[in-house]
Amino acid sequence: MKRTVILSTNDDPKYFHYLKWCQLAWNKCGWDTLTFYYGSTKLENAGEYLTDSHNEMVDLSGESFDYRDETIVQCIRLLGGNYIMDGLVMLGDVDMLPMQNYWNPNPDQITSYGYDLTGRSEIPMCYVSAPAAKWRRLFPENSLIELLDKLPNAKSDDWNLWWSVDQQVLTKRLKTHGIDCFVDRGLVGGLARGRVDRYDWAGTLNQPGEKIDAHMPRPYDELACETIISMIIKK
Repeated sequence: MKRTVILSTNDDPKYFHYLKWCQLAWNKCGWDTLTFYYGSTKLENAGEYLTDSHNEMVDLSGESFDYRDETIVQCIRLLGGNYIMDGLVMLGDVDMLPMQNYWNPNPDQITSYGYDLTGRSEIPMCYVSAPAAKWRRLFPENSLIELLDKLPNAKSDDWNLWWSVDQQVLTKRLKTHGIDCFVDRGLVGGLARGRVDRYDWAGTLNQPGEKIDAHMPRPYDELACETIISMIIKK
């Protein structure tokens, strides 16, 4: 079965420059990617990324939305099932690089990884997977505007409300629909188990034990990307 990770980015360098590395990392772990780009320039002038049989790009830069750019980029991933007709679809973050194929969800189920990391308050956007047909049932909207116009918090002045509106609606839809499988990740030192994390990059990189993914540093760090990719290849 084809497995596709849904990513998104705008022009912000702390996200966009990680795109090609995130695509490559997922490919090395056996997943294809589909990335939504919403920036100020046309995709062909936007910079480096991968486009081939394993990495598809959707250019939204010519469209106009009466919402914050961040909200557009975050929420468009929820409609990934409209672009992937079959196979398994999983949500990802463009600055979160997988370091192994830890994610082996049942291809017929809805699976959430890391619900325990939020204290089970909200279901994390990153690493929710489902068959493409189930994604379309979860999010039957035909356009992003149709979805966003249903979400009052999308235009809130409160950062805490608008920044996580994608996760809010995902949590509500999944709890209403029902979810088949929760996979706890566990915490080590306040961070997700097995995560190389920008909050303690050197410490978590050199910590012994299983490495699952990497939350990349800010500002963009090319050496960090090369290090993570080399560790994936060695495995």
